[in-house]
Amino acid sequence: MDIKPTIGRVLYFHPQETDPGYDASNDPLAAIVAGIQNETRINLAVFDRQGRLFSRTGVVLLQG
Repeated sequence: MDIKPTIGRVLYFHPQETDPGYDASNDPLAAIVAGIQNETRINLAVFDRQGRLFSRTGVVLLQG
């Protein structure tokens, strides 16, 4: 069953090397859906491990 993206939904965000919250463990970060572009692309408010906030737009929503 696919998750329908909705504003306020909490998701895992897997940072890339260029993202502020990246570390070698590749553990996911907490993120909240801030906007929806379409069924597969969303805008996120992402929290790093210290609780600092950064944003990402046009993030592809992967499921499964």
